[in-house]
Amino acid sequence: MLKNFLSSAVILLAACGQSCWAELILYSTTGAPGDQSFTAPSTSAANGSAGNLVRGSGLTANSGSGSINSRDWTQSATPDSADYYGFSFTANAGFRATYTTLSFAETRSSTGIRAFEVRSSLDGFGTFASQGVFINPDDVLTRQRSVSLSGLTNLTGTVDFRIYGYSAEGTVGTWRLQNNLANNGIVLDGTITAVPEPTSLTLLSVAGFVGLVTAHRRRKSKKIMTVYFDCNVSPSDLSRSLHE
Repeated sequence: MLKNFLSSAVILLAACGQSCWAELILYSTTGAPGDQSFTAPSTSAANGSAGNLVRGSGLTANSGSGSINSRDWTQSATPDSADYYGFSFTANAGFRATYTTLSFAETRSSTGIRAFEVRSSLDGFGTFASQGVFINPDDVLTRQRSVSLSGLTNLTGTVDFRIYGYSAEGTVGTWRLQNNLANNGIVLDGTITAVPEPTSLTLLSVAGFVGLVTAHRRRKSKKIMTVYFDCNVSPSDLSRSLHE
């Protein structure tokens, strides 16, 4: 019985795939002129694909070394649907993604935006969820931002993200995104894993990195085994270790 269980556990680990925290997307603005039409992803996670970082149709590109920069932000106290920076991530068929953090640096000019909102959408912005509203002081300092994302767990298909700037103090005021110092990029963090087979879901629930397995070999005796699921251990290595 124990041997059969161990074999099944290895199969499940292989089916579920590795579930490590990772950069799903990294956009680097190093060397960018600022007025480029888009910024392509420098890296994206395996088993998924990233879209370009773009600006909304309501904005005008503006030069600004080492950034993606724009002017003509709305002066309204609420976001304009066309004034944003946006990008997307798509999990490949058979995989699902969980989105945890969006990190970037941002700088306004003296008449730039005074607020921005991060939004996510599962249907191309037919509907959306707010991931936070942020107020900028009336200065031109560069700020490091780390936005915690919620409600974006085990999602298949495409998730779109937009960062809407608003409450600009003038139409010529600019607002730019640039590399976050902590990871030298504009970064979306999370995980991407294989979608478990339905039979695997009833076999074992892997929560975090440690699972406790109890195997009864005889009616009056039992053996307790702790199996550590390590993202850096391959299924073949796990199988070999369990049978030693």
